[in-house]
Amino acid sequence: ETNHSVADVINISLIFTLKMDREQIVQLNNNIALHANRKELDEAMALFKQALDDGSANSHTYAAALNANIRCGKLEGAESVLEVMKKKGRKRDVIICTTMIKGYCQAGKVSKAMDLFNDMTEKKPKIEPNIRTINTILRGCVQTGDVATAEALVMRAQKDFKLQLDVSSWEHLTALLSQSLKLDKALPVVGRLKDDPAFASGQANLHLSLARAAAFLGDWKVCKRSIASSLAAIDASVPSTENDTDAAALSAGKNTGGKRAKNAEGQDATRVQSLELYQEHNKGELKAELAIIEAFMEKQKASNVPAFQYVFPFYLRLFPFAEPSANPAPAVTAQDESGKGKKKDTGLRKELVKPIMRSIEANFGLDVFAKRLTTKSCDELNGYALHAPVVVVAPPKSKKQKLKEKELAAKKAAASSTDEAAATVVAPVFEKPPQASTPEGQQVCSFRALTAKAFDNSGRFSFANVFPPNKTGTTAGAAAERPVKIEVCSGAGEWAVAQAKQDTGADWVTLELRHDRAYQIFTKAVFADVQNLCVLCGDAMQILPSHFPSNAVTNIFVNHPEPPQQTGGHGSSQSRHLLEQSFFLEAARILKPGGTLTIVTDNLWYGRLLTRLVANITLEAYSAHGEVAAHAAYGLQSAPAPVHRAAASATGKDGPLASEWAVQESEGDVVLYVGKPGAAAGHVVEASSYFDRLWKRGNLVERYFLVLRRVDASGMASAAHAASKKRTIAMVDPNKPINVGGVSSGGKNSRIKFD
Repeated sequence: ETNHSVADVINISLIFTLKMDREQIVQLNNNIALHANRKELDEAMALFKQALDDGSANSHTYAAALNANIRCGKLEGAESVLEVMKKKGRKRDVIICTTMIKGYCQAGKVSKAMDLFNDMTEKKPKIEPNIRTINTILRGCVQTGDVATAEALVMRAQKDFKLQLDVSSWEHLTALLSQSLKLDKALPVVGRLKDDPAFASGQANLHLSLARAAAFLGDWKVCKRSIASSLAAIDASVPSTENDTDAAALSAGKNTGGKRAKNAEGQDATRVQSLELYQEHNKGELKAELAIIEAFMEKQKASNVPAFQYVFPFYLRLFPFAEPSANPAPAVTAQDESGKGKKKDTGLRKELVKPIMRSIEANFGLDVFAKRLTTKSCDELNGYALHAPVVVVAPPKSKKQKLKEKELAAKKAAASSTDEAAATVVAPVFEKPPQASTPEGQQVCSFRALTAKAFDNSGRFSFANVFPPNKTGTTAGAAAERPVKIEVCSGAGEWAVAQAKQDTGADWVTLELRHDRAYQIFTKAVFADVQNLCVLCGDAMQILPSHFPSNAVTNIFVNHPEPPQQTGGHGSSQSRHLLEQSFFLEAARILKPGGTLTIVTDNLWYGRLLTRLVANITLEAYSAHGEVAAHAAYGLQSAPAPVHRAAASATGKDGPLASEWAVQESEGDVVLYVGKPGAAAGHVVEASSYFDRLWKRGNLVERYFLVLRRVDASGMASAAHAASKKRTIAMVDPNKPINVGGVSSGGKNSRIKFD
């Protein structure tokens, strides 16, 4: 009996010890997840190493470490975690694989995501994907415009894995099919889901996608019906979001499980309120977009101009670049900028245009338009965009077809000329044109050739060839003198489209990483008939160094960029983000002397981080960047606050666009303002974006902004002051108040004197 009692005590002790160990592991995993949420990678990986060293790491530990790297944009680190798992003999599961797939998709590397998907589903031991895995890849396809991969994946999900696709799955596929103008495939998909209650919450977005595509193609019957169906769905229910299930459960007082189940009830209530705000906002956004499409439809119907004839020229100002790292990014050199070495075309333009054309054709629907074009409509484009005649060029033909046409041409030789024969061909305009040495080849310029003319022989944009002179009220010679303004991280494009429509004396460029957002910008420009807007899709830090000439841009705008972390107050972030030192160096290079870079954010923590970052860039760093050594030294310095509230040339809804600049704080010669940038910062008209309007619904009022002007070395601070700025950027603490003229700027709206 005594021995039994001792055994019981030992067992109880072991159970208690195991329970304590389990609780400690759970706490450690939660701490890693907390650091991941804050994008504090160093702290997260230190805890992960601790778990590896003491042997306590479990599958959740690996998943948390993997997610920390992915949230911080460190794919190499995430892949290293997988390697450690393999060495430790840990088996992958669907959660681990899906998390890694998410990382690849967020980085725009859908091909690598599919490689991992095929590896997990084909190699033994096989890992069965779930609907989250499928939707993660589909979301990546939407962000990169990969229609073919999405179609094949949906087929495999149903056929090979017997998965039941949900609302998000069908929304993603329908959006992609509609963006590529494949209405013949999108309509049956939406038709099958129309009467299924399980997909009721997605009907508004599904029909909106159809309405856009139908408006582009001039299918007014489908367009009108889709608008009506979308409006009916909006009025009947809440538009779908990725969090509908959670929202419903929280509203009913249920616990949804997972990490969110650990939240306090007060946090759940706040989350429900946020979701309701978002959903109400989304309903208003959908209705506004449907109204724009309907207005465009009525205008086009009244004009009697075929829709494809109206829309087609806009494709000449669309440049979707390939997956990250798919295109070479040659370094900018002094030789490139001086014009030496440009006499002979090295073939760079030809290679550059190939992936751009593939994307325009397959993912933006140009192939569908090409099938509808006639010689007459193409001829009407002559001189419109790039001062070159446009003649439709036939696709490759079989030997049998060529022989028949040769015989027919011989019979009609006396009655028709070679030029007339060439002008009667109807075929895709992006096929290879005849040799320039032939009579017809001297008159022919394919769509591909027109697109290539937008670049010089070093692969950089020639903006005088991008925008249509006769549509912007200038001559070909004057086009080169027009100001070029660019918005980076353009989102859905509402702000840039509004600026370009008002600012007809300048040419505007939008630059957006995600395909789906670039598509929205493109459609908004078409629906608003904005001719002086060019849409670029791709990674800004590949496109700017590779394809923008120096001294080319008068204004750069970055409105509400995503911060490296969602909340401040936890020291510096180790997450990758766009606005790092390399971006500011590149911005200074492409700006004209006196040109400005304006950054607006509602996140004071981020504003402080950027202020300190710019203040720490030395003149030596600017001088060492690219071809700068061959020119006078320059850098970025804060523009002084305007004396007047508004510029006479800019008008808002209620008159001149006000500029309200109060000093929030400063670091050296870099000032963080609070208020309204307005006309003094280059804003032409009062306009807002999707997130801007959502921000206003949350009763937030403060805007912080930097207005940085490119000046030469003589306009910068003294050499002694510049030398004193040689500090390590990684040590910047954005939570520490910044000094204004030697006085701590703890309070708001401090004011300093500008020269």
